[in-house]
Amino acid sequence: MELFGSLASSEGLPLALLTFTLSVLATYGYNLFVPDAKEKALWAAWQEDDLEKLCGRAITQNKPIAITLNSRKVYVGLIGDTLEPKPKESAYLSLFPLFSGYRDPDTLSFHLIHRYDELLNTEGNHETGTQKEKWLDFLIVIPRSEIVSIHIFNDHLYQHIKQNTQAALDKRISSAR
Repeated sequence: MELFGSLASSEGLPLALLTFTLSVLATYGYNLFVPDAKEKALWAAWQEDDLEKLCGRAITQNKPIAITLNSRKVYVGLIGDTLEPKPKESAYLSLFPLFSGYRDPDTLSFHLIHRYDELLNTEGNHETGTQKEKWLDFLIVIPRSEIVSIHIFNDHLYQHIKQNTQAALDKRISSAR
């Protein structure tokens, strides 16, 4: 109470107001004359952590990421919100899912079984609201502590690996007979 009382006194109030006004003006001036200051600061902070660096690359290059969770659930999607630097134990990652699936319990192979972009873009979708609202309703928020692995997702490469894996498995089965 004494601190508040001293600020409200005739001596402390003008100094507090002057300090507040100067800090607002300095922040505004910095942002006005240093373009993209927030983006540069975020990019610099992202460089200190591999997960944040990968997410920053996915955001700037507009690439989907694949996330495997502790439960072996897999999501592929676009990052919906930036990972702003904060304590790692309270960090979350927002994702607009394009696909979901799982990792096989024995082989940990990657299987995508649900395709959300087709569902949200269908003409027969009779829900009310704009397309943007439908996508926002689909946004998922994943605690960083649940993420086992994360990588940039390349559908062409995924399909190639999936076909080659299946061909190798078919060859092994036919040679075993």
